[in-house]
Amino acid sequence: MGRKFFDILTPQELERLKQAQVERNQKTYQRNNLIFDFLFYSGLRVSELVNIRHSDWQGKSLRVWGKGNKIRTVLLPPFLADKLNPNLNDYLFTNQRKQPLSPLVIRQIIQQRLKKAGIDKPITPHSFRRSFATHLHNKQAQLTTIQMLLGHESINTTEKYIHNDFDYLYQDYSRLWKTEIN
Repeated sequence: MGRKFFDILTPQELERLKQAQVERNQKTYQRNNLIFDFLFYSGLRVSELVNIRHSDWQGKSLRVWGKGNKIRTVLLPPFLADKLNPNLNDYLFTNQRKQPLSPLVIRQIIQQRLKKAGIDKPITPHSFRRSFATHLHNKQAQLTTIQMLLGHESINTTEKYIHNDFDYLYQDYSRLWKTEIN
């Protein structure tokens, strides 16, 4: 039996998702876009995302409580790191009552935006994590780097997170005969 392919988001679909505003409040719309960016560019699990506090940012990395109650270090691009104020202990993603969002709310936000953006894929918060791994792989990141960033103990688990579509596979494969003909 072959390996199962999961649906992922491309950077272009991420942008479509971010442009598909369903929120009435501009501040909520911006918060939700930031959630999408954090999920896509950090490889965070949704359980890690909802528990981020500003004070978790230390130096050049984010400390999160990962799976199995392990602390893991997450790297962030500068445009996301700039959203954290290490002098605050507040949660980064809160509702209007300043309470942390739940994973269920994150799922609902994603589903509303997918519908509005016309993206017909079964995307979940975990799909963003797979998208992160695939995007890094497509940018030529080492598999061991992706493993460390995702916090996986086994490289075999990391390999299962990388999902390229048929066009990508064909393009990669076609390098074989393009170089041998020329």
